[in-house]
Amino acid sequence: MKKKLILICAILFLFSCKKQSVTDSSGIAKQRSTNQLRVEEAFPGQTGEIKSGKYYGRTLNYMAINGYKVFEGDILLTLNAQSSLVTNSTGRSNSLYRWPGGTVYYALDPGLSPALVSLVNSAITYWQTTTANTTNINFVQRTNQTNYVTFIDSSIGPASSGVGCIGGQQYIYINSNCSTGNVIHEIGHAAGFWHEQSRSDRDTYITINFNNIISGYQTQFQTYIQQGNDGFDLAGGLDLGSVMMYPSDAFSFNGLPTITKKDGSTFTAQRNGLSSADVNGVKFMYPLPVSINGSRYYAWTHSGSGSGTINAAPGSVVQLTIAAFGPGNSVNFTLTGATLTPTGSPVVVNNNDVSRTFTMPASGSVTWSATYVTPTGGGNGNIGVGIVSAPLPPTVNINGASSYKWTQNTSTSGTIHAPANTLVHMSFNAEGPGMSINFTLSGVQFTGTTTSNIVVSNNFATRTFTMPTGGSVNWTGTFTQGQGSGEVDVN
Repeated sequence: MKKKLILICAILFLFSCKKQSVTDSSGIAKQRSTNQLRVEEAFPGQTGEIKSGKYYGRTLNYMAINGYKVFEGDILLTLNAQSSLVTNSTGRSNSLYRWPGGTVYYALDPGLSPALVSLVNSAITYWQTTTANTTNINFVQRTNQTNYVTFIDSSIGPASSGVGCIGGQQYIYINSNCSTGNVIHEIGHAAGFWHEQSRSDRDTYITINFNNIISGYQTQFQTYIQQGNDGFDLAGGLDLGSVMMYPSDAFSFNGLPTITKKDGSTFTAQRNGLSSADVNGVKFMYPLPVSINGSRYYAWTHSGSGSGTINAAPGSVVQLTIAAFGPGNSVNFTLTGATLTPTGSPVVVNNNDVSRTFTMPASGSVTWSATYVTPTGGGNGNIGVGIVSAPLPPTVNINGASSYKWTQNTSTSGTIHAPANTLVHMSFNAEGPGMSINFTLSGVQFTGTTTSNIVVSNNFATRTFTMPTGGSVNWTGTFTQGQGSGEVDVN
């Protein structure tokens, strides 16, 4: 899940095969052996016809079973989800399939038994507590939101899910065979991750024994590149401790390993919880809008000193809350790279808390240092960060944002802004039966054409144009919402 997404931005470390070791992330309870781990499958023991389709111009192979499109065993594709896949250590650049604002809305089907409701609640609580201070993902029970996940009892298999925010109602299927770890795994898919062994660099770390795989499932063991998807791998290599990793005997037809380490040895897999690398993937896909040393808070319980960085989008107005509570507790805080309002640096706090703000510079990062005193016998202190106001719209924007999305039939208009003479890149996504865009610019033509109009139906297209003097161009569009989701992006 390291890539994960996730979106999602990637650093790829290169290693020698002979010296390569596979990461086993810390913080995971003792793993069960592979013969104890039930791999998530939508239809256990069943295979179907291998089919392929064009999604974002790429070919994706899936298995047709009982009317479902099954990808990698437990991923259920829908017409509007087929281009939403993201690998655990890799993220797609298309942000359409991430949950807006990091909020995953969910519902509990009325048919869930009390035991399954408890199972879901346990898995969601685990995700919340494990990712709370270092990522921007959040799980909220649905009221009337359009896009949401429904947990539903189903007899089709131990667990299965769609991938990412598909649009509209989507499902995570569970039943009494599921463990909390199975549900944690499927929530990972819904958040936008797929299986760890799909990393593009996985052959450096493991060997896939295709001859041992159940007939029809071989394509489910391809890397995301072999599947025809774009992506990237976060640094650190393949993680055998990922909750998204297959065990050595996954989908074996003869009891022999389908996946081994490069030395031929087998390994265990776990469904206890997110590994540290998994959490890094969540961070990448759903980063905090502002962080201090990678978290929402920096805290201390003893006398000492600390330092680090505060990161946020350039132009953000950041609020600092500096606290030192308890008799004799104090902190002396200094910010470098921006000016604190209203008093500047340093800020000295004694048995109290104060708030200061600053505007994040173009670098998106400032440094801080502090010394703090916590006498023996009690007291604590922390520095919290939050956003007072978001940065200004991007330099190139459509209606004040980097994208315009729609989820229903509509006709609308707006303005694209950019500095004069900027070559503006546009992408139009209307994939799915019945999906279409009829989009027209006012006063300019698309590069290399004699028209200012584009019509896209169940497809994906790109265009460019040069921004004229004045820095703005008006547009009109008619959007048809079929079985899918759509957006217009500019950069």
